[in-house]
Order: sequence, then structure tokens, then C-alpha cells
Amino acid sequence: MNIKTILRLFKKEETREDKILKSCGCVCYCIDCNEPLNDDSHCETLEDGLYEYTCVKCNIKSKFHFGIAPVPIYIK
Repeated sequence: MNIKTILRLFKKEETREDKILKSCGCVCYCIDCNEPLNDDSHCETLEDGLYEYTCVKCNIKSKFHFGIAPVPIYIK
């Protein structure tokens, strides 16, 4: 176990997901590689509430709808 893991256990170091959660209110993950999409990935608005993210790690496109529930819903 390295020092970063130990610090995260005691919340001394903020994780990437924590930073995304603070700025966006939720974290969307790539369905293929589980990479967070809200910060570095390309995002395109398709229609009201529907967003398409392109993962920077595996280049897979994921669609999430933010307008039909209190949390984003994975569409496709």
C-alpha cells in the first residue's frame, strides 16, 4: 500500500472523483473502461438534457440524459 492510498483512506488527499463531484454534482463513468467522463472527455450536447461523452482513454462514446431523473441516466 502506497502513501497516496493511505492518505485517501483518511481523506487527506482529494481524489479525481471528489473533484468532479464538487464541480459537477455527479460523476459519469465510461461503460467500457470505467474512466470518469465529466472532466477530461469531449462532451457534445445532442438535445435538451442529452449529452454524449467521448472517453479520452478508450475513445468509446457514451450518452447520458441529465433531464429525466435526479441523477444522469446512461442511455447508450
